[in-house]
Amino acid sequence: MENLSYSARGTVEQIIFRAFSIAVLLTGVEVVGNAIVQNSVLKPTHWLLVGVIVASQVGLFYGSWFSLRAQPWLVFHGISPIIVIALWPILATDVSLIPDDYRPWIWWAMGMSAISLSVVLRPPLSVMSAALLTAAWFLFSGQSFGGEMGLERRVQDSVLVLFLGAVFGSLARLIIGQFGRVDEANSDSLRDSVARAQKDAVERERGLVDALVHDRVLNTLLLADKAKSEEDYESVANLASQALAELETMGNEELEQTSFSTLALVRALRTAVSEYDNVIVTSVGEGSTSVPAEVAEALTQASLQAVENSRKHSGAPRTHLNTESGKDFLEIRIKDHGKGFRLNRVSRNRLGLRLSIIGRVESVGCQARIISKPGVGTEVILRWTR
Repeated sequence: MENLSYSARGTVEQIIFRAFSIAVLLTGVEVVGNAIVQNSVLKPTHWLLVGVIVASQVGLFYGSWFSLRAQPWLVFHGISPIIVIALWPILATDVSLIPDDYRPWIWWAMGMSAISLSVVLRPPLSVMSAALLTAAWFLFSGQSFGGEMGLERRVQDSVLVLFLGAVFGSLARLIIGQFGRVDEANSDSLRDSVARAQKDAVERERGLVDALVHDRVLNTLLLADKAKSEEDYESVANLASQALAELETMGNEELEQTSFSTLALVRALRTAVSEYDNVIVTSVGEGSTSVPAEVAEALTQASLQAVENSRKHSGAPRTHLNTESGKDFLEIRIKDHGKGFRLNRVSRNRLGLRLSIIGRVESVGCQARIISKPGVGTEVILRWTR
């Protein structure tokens, strides 16, 4: 079952990735500094390899702080040392100039790259990636162009790379996973809130129906008391039959609800977002429009996902959730005046939009529309028509 809440995991991921990106930039200073020192014993083309490493580090910083999509940059940063090591014999080394006790500048990028892959990849891929980087350095440092280090030093360096990737990467994943469990608990709480609101609305509606049936029975008895002619008695008998039929229907009605009123849906949404101080809910229109249960569920979950996206990514102080209903339609709008984004730059694989919102409502015959512009804000429009 898909989570309805991503705030805890998303927040701690953002904090970890941002802190890590700063540490990576600091190691980038070491990489460039050692590349400058070793410039005299390397070919000028080794700066192309320096560019690969620096690009991955700067990209990770940008992805963590500005685009909020750090995962692709973590992968690139993780594999960049392998790219450099593969091209090193061609672009970097003049073997005749290599001094004793030489350690190639790529060494200062190895540890952070191992952590990157361990954080972004799930086991067993994270373990395999750390082992791959370790093996790459062990083989590379034993070659003439890699410094031709002794076995003991190569083993020590390789163990350090493996340690950094396995321990620190696993620790970061453990922290992120724990906050993911917090999101699961919050998601269950949201579902319970929605279910309680729906049940409450259903009970209210049944109470209204019971009251109407009671009134009909009472009216039938009053008419029977006042009946004078045969036609009056026949009319009373018909009313009594109708009242009994309605009472029997109410008594045999299954507990599982097959549809909900727009009033129930609005109450469910209001209850689900009540824990957020910055979400404002308003509603306009009729509250008696009947919405199929599967449509109500899809609209509720898609709306909550849109609210969560707005709170997490927009940077806006408030998010507005507006509902409007009529005789044969229901429209839900989730709007903020945040930083917005360009729709044509959103990946088609972006699950928060493509599956949790658009795909979810379209699967039950509803329409979804997203309007967003950088610096203006974002509006998600969900519409169901009978």
